[in-house]
Amino acid sequence: MIKKTIKYLAYSVVFISALCIYSWMIYHSSTGGTKLDFIKTPLLKFAGFPQQVQEVLTSSEVKDIPSTYISADQSFEPINKLNYNLYGLTTFWNKEKAHWDMEVINFKDDSVIHTWHFDRETYGDYHAPFKVSPPKNILLLPKKDLIVSLTSTPTLCRLDSNSNIIWRNTDFEYHNSINLDADSNIWVCASDKSEGSSRVYTGGLVKNLNGDLISYWENYIVQVDINTGETLLKKGVAHLLLDNGYKNIVYGGNLKDPMHINDIQPALEDTDYWKKGDLFISVRHRSLIIHYRPSNNEVIKLIQGPFINQHDVDIISDHEISIFNNNYIVDFGFECDEAYKQVDSLNSSEVIIYNFEKDSFSNYLQNVFLKQEIITEGQGLSEFLSNGDLFVEETDGGVYYIFNQEEIVLKKVFNTPNADYIFMPLWVRIYEELPF
Repeated sequence: MIKKTIKYLAYSVVFISALCIYSWMIYHSSTGGTKLDFIKTPLLKFAGFPQQVQEVLTSSEVKDIPSTYISADQSFEPINKLNYNLYGLTTFWNKEKAHWDMEVINFKDDSVIHTWHFDRETYGDYHAPFKVSPPKNILLLPKKDLIVSLTSTPTLCRLDSNSNIIWRNTDFEYHNSINLDADSNIWVCASDKSEGSSRVYTGGLVKNLNGDLISYWENYIVQVDINTGETLLKKGVAHLLLDNGYKNIVYGGNLKDPMHINDIQPALEDTDYWKKGDLFISVRHRSLIIHYRPSNNEVIKLIQGPFINQHDVDIISDHEISIFNNNYIVDFGFECDEAYKQVDSLNSSEVIIYNFEKDSFSNYLQNVFLKQEIITEGQGLSEFLSNGDLFVEETDGGVYYIFNQEEIVLKKVFNTPNADYIFMPLWVRIYEELPF
């Protein structure tokens, strides 16, 4: 009996020791350590296997529900009082044909002006699943050409009116916005290509005072020639901040994905507050807008204020920008202490206006956002129309709005073939006049 007890204790000691060594290996590799680089990738893949199993078992794909479907609110009541043409270029997963349809739709009457498609064969050989990598914020050009990127894949390309590829750029993984600059080149958000489906890659390293190497995920602003697809300029967002002396912004918080950018808005002309060619860069995970001048690698201004985890920055006048404020806290706190009674509540997403002339912020039509309960954890965008109406995409809720101070002009969703679901908006591009 004593021998059996000693035997079990010995096994326990060996098991616990092995578990400690394994845990240290995972911790060392995942925090930027280099001693185990020769087995880092398989080690982290193995550690992430239970999570992958859980994701598969809980995935909507198990139920054959596309990732871009959202559960429908059966009580939803649409509104359409549009008395003018307004065109949206957006994306839908075509489940029957297993490809992406991209359509220009007139929101006034839901008529489809033109349709393109992106096939699995066109996508090529890449580990990211094709049907969960949608085209977002597609750019429409004259002659019905499109600039398209498939989310978080190295697929940025130009299509012609018949959906044929004119050029393809595979230099980075691309995501979020695509915008034209004053020279008719495009700016896109990007990150390094991943090393397989485990997405084990960083982009930057910093050594702390104890000599520990800590990795972080770098994002890039990338300028691409619209005619050839050639990469003209690449600049790391962390590095442009470090070049300008802002270590506190880069390192003063969680380093998993500190410089996550979601929009690059180019200035198309000179004003008293910016120059043609300047960029306004939305850095979500620092709740920050960077006013950056690529011509001399200068950060002109850091804009922080009453916005949290924002998306979509737009120039709306010669002295103002608008910011779609998700106003959504995503970090986990401690367990709730019931003795702590003061609660800071965030009630809706918002559109924030920053005035350079007055160095002040204002909240635009907040009463409408509150009344309509417009809330989106991620994504989302807004667009001021020439008549003063505001277009809003509530991405996570699946709803498109147009409203002004007096009324809701449009409130709509796009239905899927399954009545229980609607299509998720995918950064619709708004046009008051079509370029063809």
